[in-house]
Amino acid sequence: MARKKGQGSIFLRGQTYYLKYRVNGKSKTISLKTTNQEKAEEEANKYFLITQAQNIEEIALFTGRAKKIINEINKIELKDTFKQFKNSTLRPECSEKTLNQHHLHLKTLLKWLETKPQIKGFADLDRNILEQFFADLNSKNNAIKYNRILKSLKLIYRIIEPEKVNPFKSFKKLIEENHERKEFTQTQIKNIFAVFDNKKFHLMHKKEMKILFKLAVYTGMRLKNCALIEWNDIDLERNLISCIPFKGRRFSKKPLLIPIHSNLKKSLFKLNQKKKGSYVLTEVARRYEYNPTGVQKDCTKVIDFSFFDPIKDEKITRNKDYSFHSFRHSFVSFCANAKVPLHVVQEIVGHSSPAMTRHYTHVNNEAMQEVVKALDFDKNTISETEKLAQIAKVISDKKRKSASDKQILEILKK
Repeated sequence: MARKKGQGSIFLRGQTYYLKYRVNGKSKTISLKTTNQEKAEEEANKYFLITQAQNIEEIALFTGRAKKIINEINKIELKDTFKQFKNSTLRPECSEKTLNQHHLHLKTLLKWLETKPQIKGFADLDRNILEQFFADLNSKNNAIKYNRILKSLKLIYRIIEPEKVNPFKSFKKLIEENHERKEFTQTQIKNIFAVFDNKKFHLMHKKEMKILFKLAVYTGMRLKNCALIEWNDIDLERNLISCIPFKGRRFSKKPLLIPIHSNLKKSLFKLNQKKKGSYVLTEVARRYEYNPTGVQKDCTKVIDFSFFDPIKDEKITRNKDYSFHSFRHSFVSFCANAKVPLHVVQEIVGHSSPAMTRHYTHVNNEAMQEVVKALDFDKNTISETEKLAQIAKVISDKKRKSASDKQILEILKK
């Protein structure tokens, strides 16, 4: 690769670029440590002063001048940090979503640094400044957010300033409170669907959102798969859904095979009669693609409203024990209570377990249909746990003691 006279030449050896130049009549070759041609040119420019040197004294002089130039070249302004990170060949490969998360976490730091005009670039960050930043972040009492921001900034600094000691490494992760979601009971699921029939409850794309919830209940799929499911994934003739989970899609293309419950099939059949595009839930999918948080918040809104009791409660409050993901827990729980084999449930929901996969490699359609029977929520049946709860309530009600035996018999028949 031709350069100006006296500035050496760049050549490619394997996948790495090298600079060849002469000093005191002797040929020297150095690795530019990059596979990118433009980056190679930039790195080579850092050494052009050395290539002009004729003796040891000049080399010493030029090296001193060159170090100042190199420091100026390497000094990346804060506003250009993410661009440098994104375009770096050192950056580990990740999805667009993960990249956006890194950008969002970097913006949190940059916004905070607006009050620190002395910090011009990432290289200016020191322990003292970062202690103030993380102390402020910690005051918000969100360990999960704190840890995610720390992880992103640690990675970004490592890529932007590979030759320097990473100041983010000295900060430790916070202990996260493990808040496990509960599964819904059959009664709670019925209450959730009753919300969609409440005319006073307003919701964007209400009809499609109801089917979104049905998909969650009858398939155990995660929100993103429910929202972005396509007609190509659904075979109404064979009563089968076949789709690849978004979570882990980069590592496995194995599709989930899920039997379609009759209640879900009715809703899908109606939509199929007037389908407008490739997505099953046209409006919900369109909204999810540009605002997934909005869809998630609306799902939470429906669930919270289902727990609202106008007699006991003054206002609707957030119930942190439940979320849209609780449907996935419920699906597994209902199947387990109905004695559906564990490996069948595992195959449907897509859980990976080395212990299970060693023993089971195939699930037949007959076994899958047992799952459908476990999800008959519309029948007037309740779980044994709910029966016991109702019987206990009747027994404790002294005012209606005369009717207790009759009521208990009615409950047992359910």
